[in-house]
Amino acid sequence: YLRPGGKSAITGRDVNGYSMVLNTAIDRIQEQPSTAGGALEPDGICYRAYAEGRGWLPPACNGGVAGTIEEERRLEALEIWSTRPGLSVCYQVHQEEIGWMPEVCNGEVTVIKDSGLRLEALKIRLTSTAWGEWVRYAAHVQDKGWGDIAQEGKEAGTTGEGKRMEAFRVWVCDSTVKSRKHPCYW
Repeated sequence: YLRPGGKSAITGRDVNGYSMVLNTAIDRIQEQPSTAGGALEPDGICYRAYAEGRGWLPPACNGGVAGTIEEERRLEALEIWSTRPGLSVCYQVHQEEIGWMPEVCNGEVTVIKDSGLRLEALKIRLTSTAWGEWVRYAAHVQDKGWGDIAQEGKEAGTTGEGKRMEAFRVWVCDSTVKSRKHPCYW
């Protein structure tokens, strides 16, 4: 929702025509995120999704699934943030009927113009990192399942196909990851 003057009540930024975060989400946005297991992971990246009919789901971190699978629910908003000091993350979503929305960073909610529109794809990039770090991510899409893993600003999900994004996962990778089974090696 908006403050007088067209500023987001969440970020204080001028939304410049990209109005209205889901009103039902506003109260939840201001709540402290929590996971079923307690505290969020202290090192890496965390994120959560706003799913159709469910609202904000618990946060996931470091490759965990945010969203729903096999429930046929569209994602309508998301937020991503780093739990590591000095690591900054920016992200952008492709929204039904609108296209690519403006990029937001560090826990800001992706802006929703009208409630009920599906997210179809996302792009994520790290903006401040230690040398040798990068981000990888994947989207779970209606009728397709998990798509290819994308990296550093590339598209995950679909555009122009009318398919809803139902879930996503994110990993921060660096040269210390040694397991060939880890998504940083895919």
